[in-house]
Amino acid sequence: MISLVLERLEMFPDFVIRQNDNLFEQLNKSGLLDYIQPNPYHQSYPCPYSLCSEGCDMEVVDMKGTLYAICANDPEIDPVTVDRELLHQYRFSMYKFLGLLKTANDISGKIEKISSDGYYLGGKKYGDQSIGFVFVRNVDALQLSGIKSVCDEEKVVMLTPTTKIDKLDIAGRDILNATLIDSLRDDYGLELDLRSLNVQSTKLIFLDEKSSGRSYFVEFNGDKCSVPYAKFVLLLFMVFKLKKDGMGWVNTDMVDKEGIIESDNDINHLYRLISELTKCLKQCNNLIKNDGAGNYRLNIPLRNISYPSEQWLCDTYYVVLKAVERERERRKKQKKERLTLEK
Repeated sequence: MISLVLERLEMFPDFVIRQNDNLFEQLNKSGLLDYIQPNPYHQSYPCPYSLCSEGCDMEVVDMKGTLYAICANDPEIDPVTVDRELLHQYRFSMYKFLGLLKTANDISGKIEKISSDGYYLGGKKYGDQSIGFVFVRNVDALQLSGIKSVCDEEKVVMLTPTTKIDKLDIAGRDILNATLIDSLRDDYGLELDLRSLNVQSTKLIFLDEKSSGRSYFVEFNGDKCSVPYAKFVLLLFMVFKLKKDGMGWVNTDMVDKEGIIESDNDINHLYRLISELTKCLKQCNNLIKNDGAGNYRLNIPLRNISYPSEQWLCDTYYVVLKAVERERERRKKQKKERLTLEK
């Protein structure tokens, strides 16, 4: 769906659709449509005749309770009966779309219009550097001069729907052009390669090296960190989910069913484990993202995660998972014995 939306978006700003459009259901479900109040004195309907030389909208008239669309320019064209529901029109909301893009990518600041087809979305910190994000609908209509007044960042990501911009020149700015059709995920997150901006991308490396009997080393953004088994197995599980569906969301039910935790109806169990995991990793920089509804995922492109081998990933996961389950059973047994002695 997203490719069709982006192609249409590049051609028409705030395009209008009706309920019989193949994009309607998904866009409406995503909250990306605004209802257009109809004109009570004049309603139109798209001409269904592909061979019509006029190509104009037809006028809608009510004849004894039945709606007909008639061509005002050619009386020889037969009227078309119209379903009343199909008269409702909806406009694609650019601001709502850009708002979802901002939220999913943790971009801060206020959306500001810089031209008829350009928007400044805000900025985002990458380590000690800040990057500005700009969306341009139509390359031909790009007015670069407007960016300077609203974008303070020296490094800028220029987002376009489907067409890449060949030459970009804003004095004193490093610019990366990325097309949404290549970089946008289904959850509106962006997969960006920022190396051309000399920005250090987040990297997570699993090392085949134990830091102790019940911990493994990982390297996060160049720092070597020790991660205990209970957190390490969750980190591995999140990698598996990201590899499986490209999005990687996990929740309490999933990790409970997998045997990573026993939630015992404690909805905060996973949250605490996530918090403990992030504390193990230095310079975490939002490695783990949550959607506010109890779902969590790794906020890092899969290409920035490395490990010794696929076999190592699978074998280590199951070895550590079994060790976590055994330790949990051991503690439950100890607790039960202690309670028995107290009685």
